[in-house]
Amino acid sequence: MLSYVMRHAWLSVTDPKHGAVMVLKLEPSRRTLIEMAALVIVLNVLVSQAFAIMIPSPASGSLLAALATPVPSLIVHAILLVVITFATFGIGRMLGGEGTLDETFLLLIWLQFIMLVANLLQIVVAILWTPLGALAALVSFVLFLWLFVNFVLVLHGFRSILKVLLASVASFFALIFLITASISLFGLIL
Repeated sequence: MLSYVMRHAWLSVTDPKHGAVMVLKLEPSRRTLIEMAALVIVLNVLVSQAFAIMIPSPASGSLLAALATPVPSLIVHAILLVVITFATFGIGRMLGGEGTLDETFLLLIWLQFIMLVANLLQIVVAILWTPLGALAALVSFVLFLWLFVNFVLVLHGFRSILKVLLASVASFFALIFLITASISLFGLIL
């Protein structure tokens, strides 16, 4: 089973459009989607915790220090997955896309799993030779962007990869702005 999943992950990396089509054919129930999301989130938190052990501790009281503990990290991973799922679905639909919310959730869970494997490889590279750790992080970011854009292209039935890339980057900055403004407003209210 694991070898099948890893082969499919590699297929998704080498041919993301075909990988997305194969994943979308699975059509799991919503309950299965939630269980898959929970598993991927927990695994990501475990990897994050392993990575946190390797790097120096951030200053006490900082946001990074809070995220270095399992429960806040778990909450942040879950919220980010939900926000990105709704944003990808909603923005894609506004731009004429045809993907459903469940399909969006499925592809983003799959993307999180692939990135989990990439992050594990990044940790191994950083352990073996620290200077390559930064290069591995850059490769991981490019991989994320490459997979995300191709998955959205398939999900919503878009034709232009450049338009999806530009819309994704613009949406990312808009989300960052909204999250920052919300945090600032929340801080003023408290």
